[in-house]
Amino acid sequence: MDALVELLNLIIKHRYDEIEFDEIINHMDSISVQDLMYMEEGIKQLSEIYITLQRVKQIWKTL
Repeated sequence: MDALVELLNLIIKHRYDEIEFDEIINHMDSISVQDLMYMEEGIKQLSEIYITLQRVKQIWKTL
């Protein structure tokens, strides 16, 4: 799980041009398939939360 946290930190740093994309690719070797499966499930859950919040926002606007 620590490898996933480090990967997310690297992605954020890349987003703000603090590191090169190659550093992210090099880090991928330390991530297991199980870690990626956890990450995939987490992304699905975050997507569902985001969609729900967007719906609440739309309903709130109509009140």
